[in-house]
Amino acid sequence: MIYKNILDFVKNRTIELSGLLLISIAILLFISFLSYSPADPTYVLGAEKIKINNLLGVYGGLVADFLLQSFGLSSFLVLITLSIWGITLIAKKQIPKILLKFFFLVIYLITSCIFIYITFNRGKTVIFVRTKRLSAKLAEELVDRGFNAAPLHGDMAPVAREKSMAAFRSGKKDVLVATEVAA
Repeated sequence: MIYKNILDFVKNRTIELSGLLLISIAILLFISFLSYSPADPTYVLGAEKIKINNLLGVYGGLVADFLLQSFGLSSFLVLITLSIWGITLIAKKQIPKILLKFFFLVIYLITSCIFIYITFNRGKTVIFVRTKRLSAKLAEELVDRGFNAAPLHGDMAPVAREKSMAAFRSGKKDVLVATEVAA
């Protein structure tokens, strides 16, 4: 009997500690996100002697950079989810159907990233390439994939170049594939 009571006590305290750990991770991520600076070292561009602006140091900067670059504003959904899971663990001592919840976490991260991309990435884009042939080929490939693209390179007649630029300026073309010289 005493053994069972001790076991239950330890089990409940371990679950509560796990809940507190999830809430703590969410708070640390929130601090890391709030103090994120693009000037901090990243996984791609590391610098040895650079001032770290993130309040959690180099590791906070790396984690914030990874999550914000990978998921954008959807990263804040991870914070909310971790907080809710932590509170649920403390209050109810369990998270029912945890594998299903992880699946839905991945699903709503993906859908929120797609929603943000579709909503905010409808601006004009200029792609610079090195050769005239690559400009024409890439513009053609983009048109085949459903983008409103136009080439701009030196082999085009002045009238055709001006037509491409006018279509881009007016918004009829979203993507302009230009050679460096033509730009």
